[in-house]
Amino acid sequence: MKIISIIVAFIGLFFSFTNFIPISATPVILIFFIPFFILGRNRFNYIFISLFFMLSYFFISGLLYSPEAFFEYEFYRRDGNVFVTFSFLLTLVLFRYKLNINMVFDYFLYATTVINFCCLIMHFTIGNSLYKFFFIGHNAAGGFLMMLTAISLSKLLSKHSVTNFLIFSINLVGLLATDSRGSIIGLFSAMVMLFAYKKGYEKKGIAIFFVLQLLLYSFLYINAPSGFLSYAYNTYDKSLSYNDWDLSRLSTVIIRGFYLWPRAIYLFLKSPILGTGFGSYNDVPYDLVGKDNFFMYNDGTVYFDDHHAHNTYLHVLAENGIIGLILLIFFIYSCNQYIKTIHEKYVFNSLYLCLWCAIFSSVTEHRFFTPSQMLPFSILLGLSHIASNYRSKICYQIKSNISCRDYK
Repeated sequence: MKIISIIVAFIGLFFSFTNFIPISATPVILIFFIPFFILGRNRFNYIFISLFFMLSYFFISGLLYSPEAFFEYEFYRRDGNVFVTFSFLLTLVLFRYKLNINMVFDYFLYATTVINFCCLIMHFTIGNSLYKFFFIGHNAAGGFLMMLTAISLSKLLSKHSVTNFLIFSINLVGLLATDSRGSIIGLFSAMVMLFAYKKGYEKKGIAIFFVLQLLLYSFLYINAPSGFLSYAYNTYDKSLSYNDWDLSRLSTVIIRGFYLWPRAIYLFLKSPILGTGFGSYNDVPYDLVGKDNFFMYNDGTVYFDDHHAHNTYLHVLAENGIIGLILLIFFIYSCNQYIKTIHEKYVFNSLYLCLWCAIFSSVTEHRFFTPSQMLPFSILLGLSHIASNYRSKICYQIKSNISCRDYK
């Protein structure tokens, strides 16, 4: 069963470079193995606990809001993609197996970089405006290449060589060619956070990030034009989305700041504790019922599409309230704490950068739940946990003076 789980994880990992075919989502079948691994465990790690409670809460919220959605394929591609992105991780973090995790990262990096290089040559030869790699949208490509570039940088930091520099350069060029601003900003912000962590300033960086977000959202909500507020809350026409408008790149920023984000804050204030229901943000026009400013849920028509809040934290606040956001933060914290226990510099830098790439890019997009960006991270995180569990067991069994840090 362990071998099957690892093979399935590898299939998902090495096909995560595209969303034209759903092979990358193959690890989802591992959720059926969870009961077998639970029975063999004496204790659970924090990633399992935090992820279990977060997904359970989302599942219950979605079940109460729209139970039929769980039988719709489009739900898992759109509103419910968090289950595709993370549910299998519940299995991977529970068992142990001997893996050369550095080699796993290398194979994934080398194979995907070769594919990216070939696609870049075709892209620049044809002369398309935006590079989409093997993805449908340029932001999906940007999210994936942001993660790949982060791993490339980690490889370069662990060993300075011409080959590693070329790998990093190829993937960085690919990222820049997507013109995915959130991905580019996310990568460079994560690099700053890695530097801050090395210098002992991580907590200060997190505090600054939190305060700046709070000030930004407060300012935008208070100053949102009444026209946008009225359009967003009362007379929103489902047949006309902001993606259909002839907008400049600057205008899309304005739409996020004064239309999409305030709408999420509006829903949060209507139902601050539990939210208006998992998957409800895009179900407009709203028909909110319940007790105002305490608990309300949307009783409107259910849709499955990409009309999210373009901000993971506000999206979760809108649909699942403060409880949902706390559970998400607990999961992020658990991942961050585990990554800090990894002794292999290459693996640590890769996962740390990828996690913070996801955290920062989720401010301008609904990135933290998106499979195109997060599947490589979640699979590599799970495989790393498998190797760490095995290593911890060996260190415990040998009962010698050999340090676990030095054990190979």
